[in-house]
Amino acid sequence: SHLNGFRLISAQEIIPTTKRLLANIQNVRSTIAQTVELSSACFQNAIRPLIDIENSTQCELGMIAMLRYASPEDEARNASVLACQLMRESSAELVARGDLQEALDHESTKYLNQLIKDYTRCGHGLLDNDQIQLYLDKRNAIDNMRSKFNKSIRDEESGLWFCLEELDGVPQHELARFAKQVEPQEARLRFVRNRKADSQVVLEYARNPATRKKMYVSSACKLPENVELLEELAKRRHENACRLGYASHAAFRLETKVAKTPEFVEESFEKLEQALFPQAYQEQQVIWERKKSYLHDNNDLTDEDEDTLNPWDTAFYNRLAKEDMRVHQEKVSEYFPLRHTVLAMLEVFSSCLQLRFEHLSQDYVHSSIWHEDVEVWGVWDEREASIGEFVGYLYTDLLSRPNKHQGNQNVDIQRVSFPRGRIPNVGYLKEDGTRVKPATVLMCSFQAQTATGCPLLSHDNLISLFHELGHGIHDLLSRTSYVRFHGWSGPADFAEAPSIMLENWCWIGDELKRMSCHYTRVDPQHAQQWKEDHQGEHLPPKEIPDELLHNLTRSRDFNRASWYMRQLAFARFDMALHNGASYRDGQEFDSTATYHDLMERYLLVKTPDPSSRGHPQADFGHLCAGYDAGYYSYLCAGVFAADMFQTNFATAPRDHLAWDRYRCEILEPGSSRDELEMLESFLGHRPNPQRLLGGLRSTP
Repeated sequence: SHLNGFRLISAQEIIPTTKRLLANIQNVRSTIAQTVELSSACFQNAIRPLIDIENSTQCELGMIAMLRYASPEDEARNASVLACQLMRESSAELVARGDLQEALDHESTKYLNQLIKDYTRCGHGLLDNDQIQLYLDKRNAIDNMRSKFNKSIRDEESGLWFCLEELDGVPQHELARFAKQVEPQEARLRFVRNRKADSQVVLEYARNPATRKKMYVSSACKLPENVELLEELAKRRHENACRLGYASHAAFRLETKVAKTPEFVEESFEKLEQALFPQAYQEQQVIWERKKSYLHDNNDLTDEDEDTLNPWDTAFYNRLAKEDMRVHQEKVSEYFPLRHTVLAMLEVFSSCLQLRFEHLSQDYVHSSIWHEDVEVWGVWDEREASIGEFVGYLYTDLLSRPNKHQGNQNVDIQRVSFPRGRIPNVGYLKEDGTRVKPATVLMCSFQAQTATGCPLLSHDNLISLFHELGHGIHDLLSRTSYVRFHGWSGPADFAEAPSIMLENWCWIGDELKRMSCHYTRVDPQHAQQWKEDHQGEHLPPKEIPDELLHNLTRSRDFNRASWYMRQLAFARFDMALHNGASYRDGQEFDSTATYHDLMERYLLVKTPDPSSRGHPQADFGHLCAGYDAGYYSYLCAGVFAADMFQTNFATAPRDHLAWDRYRCEILEPGSSRDELEMLESFLGHRPNPQRLLGGLRSTP
């Protein structure tokens, strides 16, 4: 069987199915244009058919689009990429048509206004038909460049061979997952990929600075073809925005966001920098002193310059400084085996939002999954007023594998929408009376191979997992009339806020203890192996020990200002790329020089010499994945998140009344209402930036 229409299709079916669905969409558009007279045009006959066809085709198109990230088959991934191109062309055809005001409710009005804005933002009312077509052709070319940029990142598999001596300091369980040379005489070699999951391990643990430098340079120098591609893409974005009368691509993009203008974003940057810099500088001095003391204690590293903090130094000395606080990340990770932690996180939402998660058997879901690693949960409402009502499906695809998207994200397959006039929690009913329910995918790339035989989560990965699961819960609980406004699909500077707020639960001692379970307690085989490796010792306690937990939670403020400064550096680079004066002056934009200048300014580390600096911006996937002129959203959403948490949850993280208000006022509306109005209603005041800054305490 397959889940509510979520059928996995073969690679050979992808393009024919896409063409069939797009033909249905095209037919609806043509029918409207040919049969609806201007004198009789209204929302029901001119707009409602567009909404209905968008709702009814989104599930299959969503499944097809998702396969480019996760299908193990080359043919399916390539077909999915081509299908996405056909979808973009179909979307462009809609806004290119020129042949296509009654009293409306708020959400319908917002939909209509956005639909009109879709047309005006493609030149209607400003450009003639030929100019509109030129704009759309240029936009399609930009989309193709974005796809090429992202494909390069997705397919990148380069790396370095290191001998075991060079990897001195790297934990055994990390070494165990690096590929070995086949030839016996080279058995001491290990291959470390340039991907962050692998390279970061070397940067954090390798004692030899030469090893760390080699790893940094190799990672920074990968994807050279993406540098020119990114600069050309930014230039074309600017030119296309100017065709529509905007001053820059940033001005074009921000018009539809909560921030509205580049000027607002730039002013926010200035205020944040002024507030963060003193503490970030103080934090960096602590790291610098830690480097000096380490070099003093290790005379074998005499070739290292103690007066310089290099980009390949920060992760290593950050770890040492954190361990000085007795925070041992390896020990912490042993208490968060992946699958147990997922179940524990579902318990948080089950308790706080009154939901029931039921694991569905592989026999039941086999036709709706794309890989054997994928698991599916059915979700039911347990609130008294709606107990037993089905909410939707949660998919998890958590382990890294070849040709799969690297990174953690939430992907929606099916959004849900509700007919006007019906109680929202009954679900969307199609014309034949069947219900449409949301389906969302928690898609991550955690390492499956470990020395313990059990995938373990570092605390950073724990936070990332809970963040992305938060997006999935938003997807499941959203109750909008139109899929366009469903869940986290609104402006990123608002949509990221709920998940950023949830990260706080990963720093609350009681919550972490509830989630924890030593990996030896989840499988007798793990326990047996541990006993063989630790002769005569008792198994570790089931829950994370209080001392380890206390040291972890008190380390939250460690380098926190520096973390925000790092986010600010990335956001500044994004805005320099998309709001820079160089395009207006006809100058070439040097993305590499700009990137390194900003990193030195905000991260307070030395820019490497030209032979070692590389071009890390070539791996900045956000800039081609919907966050162009939008990376600031993480900082903006961080302000909203801090205010929501401190106002409603800080003193009672599991208060049912607060969670119910949060569900009704933030999660269920999606982006169907004005985002700032929703926040003000939930908070009882306008969002206050001091909530974010007030959470930062000085480094001791």
